[in-house]
Amino acid sequence: MADLPEGRIEKNGEGGQIALLRSLLQGGTSVVNTDSRGLIAIEKPAGLLSHPNGPAVHRRAPIAAPYDPTERVYVLDGGPVYLLNRLDSATGGVLLLATNRPLARAVRESFRRRLVRKVYWAFSFAGRRFDRELWKDRLSTERIGERLRTTGGDQEAHTEAFLREVRPVDEFSLALLELHPITGRTHQLRYQCGRRQFPIMGDRTYGDFALNHLAAKKLFVRELQLHAAEITLTYELNGVSHAFAAHSPATESFLRWAKFATVGA
Repeated sequence: MADLPEGRIEKNGEGGQIALLRSLLQGGTSVVNTDSRGLIAIEKPAGLLSHPNGPAVHRRAPIAAPYDPTERVYVLDGGPVYLLNRLDSATGGVLLLATNRPLARAVRESFRRRLVRKVYWAFSFAGRRFDRELWKDRLSTERIGERLRTTGGDQEAHTEAFLREVRPVDEFSLALLELHPITGRTHQLRYQCGRRQFPIMGDRTYGDFALNHLAAKKLFVRELQLHAAEITLTYELNGVSHAFAAHSPATESFLRWAKFATVGA
């Protein structure tokens, strides 16, 4: 790909490049926070891809613009918008973008140095009781046809997990998990939850298929119940350290236990 223009860094978080980005958001995607150096947090609804799998504009991507998968960047007329993290299509929540290459490098370095704190929430089928655990695995990912599949491997995957509540629902119990992934491997949380007797409700790859069927019948829930609720980080740009935080506005509605009303309790 030819060199991309660096793009403008907006001083007030509006106008220019960020205003253009707002006009190209689709599928219910919205901007939830920006900073003066060009860092942007958006809310990606569940069901959208984080990015197209090729250069063509995709109607199920959050931004209606061409995408370069090699550079991990959306190509807008006003300049590039770099994608800094990814979510599975079935997972909604916070994605980070940068409007210039130096900022993208700085934030990606923060991810590499584990200076980024991520919080996810999940409704899973409850297998046992615990308060807090540090989950450590070694994973690898391969592509099988059009799908990615994670198994045991050689890349370390660490997650801090908290069991916040358990609720009986007729023939099964649901657990509310708060998950803080320390690493960012493909399908990490879904694989780790399934491996530890907490398969996430609606997970059709690593979940419990019989319980998924029962939950769909009893609760009318078929979608993956995993949500990327917040990201906080520090990054260094031009020798100065900056803090940034973004919270998903959909978290409150996701966490409402009422949507899983007890059946037969």
